[in-house]
Amino acid sequence: MEVKQHWQSLKEAECCLRDLSVEIKNNNCDITLSEESSSRLLCLLKGKLEDLNVLQNNARMLYQQCVLGQASENNLFDDIYDEENEAVNYSSDETHNDED
Repeated sequence: MEVKQHWQSLKEAECCLRDLSVEIKNNNCDITLSEESSSRLLCLLKGKLEDLNVLQNNARMLYQQCVLGQASENNLFDDIYDEENEAVNYSSDETHNDED
């Protein structure tokens, strides 16, 4: 249960950072930012997302080592796999939007 809660908190943090990035890119913020400030903030958010992805990868590996050996029929990692695919699709859509 704790593993799943931790994973969900990591995914929620990722979604929040991505949503904030999209708001800044689309200029939908409550505050007005200069183009330079907006670019710098997006750069910082990108770095935070990369850090978060490292945390997710490390957590996934650790949890797989600990849990899969004890409960190979556990559905937790099936759920994690589904969530990762959704995140990749979301990230892929965002990348395509950036290219337009």
